[in-house]
Amino acid sequence: MSEEKRTPGEVMHRHRTRRRMAWRHQGVNVAFLTLVWVMLNGNAWPLTVVTGLVLALLVMWVFPLPAIQWQGRPRPLGLLMLVGRLLFDLAVASFRLSVTAFSRNPRIRSGMVRIPLGSQGDLYQVGTASILTIVPGSVVVDARRKTRTLYLHVLDMEPEEAQDVVEEARRAEMRILRAFASNAEIRDAAQAHDEEGVR
Repeated sequence: MSEEKRTPGEVMHRHRTRRRMAWRHQGVNVAFLTLVWVMLNGNAWPLTVVTGLVLALLVMWVFPLPAIQWQGRPRPLGLLMLVGRLLFDLAVASFRLSVTAFSRNPRIRSGMVRIPLGSQGDLYQVGTASILTIVPGSVVVDARRKTRTLYLHVLDMEPEEAQDVVEEARRAEMRILRAFASNAEIRDAAQAHDEEGVR
């Protein structure tokens, strides 16, 4: 049915539905920016969360972002596990880098690792890249949207450890999915990982 043939009530209902969907998607943007702020600070104190929320709203007002197409939903338990594991990884990586920095003769071998992701959403790819980058000792240097691939530079990695890095990165991706994705998206990503022998 064309817009001209709709009754005024149907047109108003359609516009209200579109506005609700737009607000829902913008809410996802605000929540994601707040999460990034909390992860960058390395703690989830109430003041940090409130500051992140205010900054996210400011960014959305000054630099409006396009709506994120997101079929999932926030999962409190998955989000708690994501933040807890991230804080653990931050502590361990910081300790290891401190030991390396104060060693008399540090032997550091860095490497580049290609990480194919199992999920297909932009939100999940950006989230995975973010949590991999904020952990000291690793940084995502390239992200390919078409192939859903990340290229991760890792400090202090032996060549034979490359597969371990890939598996750990994809576990991080699964933690992102279990915090934000739909059941179907989690299932599809887990199946893609299983096909490559990653659990």
